[in-house]
Amino acid sequence: MKKLFIICLAVVMTVVFGFTTVNAEPSAKATAQIGDLGVVDVSKSGGSGVTGEGNTGWRTLFTQDIKTPTGKDLFINVSLECGLTTDTTVMSKKLARAVAEAEAVVEVRVVVDSVPVPVNGNEPADTDITFARRNQQLIAEFAGDISGCMTIVVNDNDTPDDFTDDYDEIVIDWACVSPEMLQLILDTMQANSFNFIVPDLFAGTHTVQIQAKLSYLATGNLVQETIDAELLTLAWGSAAARAYLGNGSVTIETVRMIKDEDVIVDLD
Repeated sequence: MKKLFIICLAVVMTVVFGFTTVNAEPSAKATAQIGDLGVVDVSKSGGSGVTGEGNTGWRTLFTQDIKTPTGKDLFINVSLECGLTTDTTVMSKKLARAVAEAEAVVEVRVVVDSVPVPVNGNEPADTDITFARRNQQLIAEFAGDISGCMTIVVNDNDTPDDFTDDYDEIVIDWACVSPEMLQLILDTMQANSFNFIVPDLFAGTHTVQIQAKLSYLATGNLVQETIDAELLTLAWGSAAARAYLGNGSVTIETVRMIKDEDVIVDLD
């Protein structure tokens, strides 16, 4: 019974993990792969007066081998769940301008035999497809909460018969004023797909890699001013950005496309 249990466990593990662990012979017609890509994630938080940007570099999501005869084409469809989160916050007083910007991007490309696949016929040919992108900017100019921060300076020289401009004065203590705040957060997850075509391959086994690059940008400004010999922060912005992947799949098919039938549309 113990030996039977071990054999059954091995069969179950082969079924569950077979698409990533079993080295099967390359397909001669079509192949596919699917998986959870939640480990591909990039994020950045930028504080006041801080700019942060970067990317994951090209990360390989799927790798498949396929056999083709001479003169055949590859039809490659890539589908991904792409998530974007952008968070911007601005605070301001004395009508100082606060600015915050956040951007998240997901780009995808296909690499066949270590060469990126062009996606159009332009020169130079583009190889990257933007699966998802969001740029969020938030700008505010607030006066601030001045309640409880005003002082009336009385001009003792005023008399009922005095028609000069020596009026009472309202003085605002800007160090006391509380800034007003505005925050905007957007978070989306959407499924996207794109078809890549690799024409006129030579006969043999070809390695197809699906790669993605996730990028971020997060920046916020800082405005300071010296008032009554005191350095006060009048405006500041902060931002955070995140790009991430969920589930993904790729299907690769060997086909013979109709020659000279592709139409390239250039609206420039």
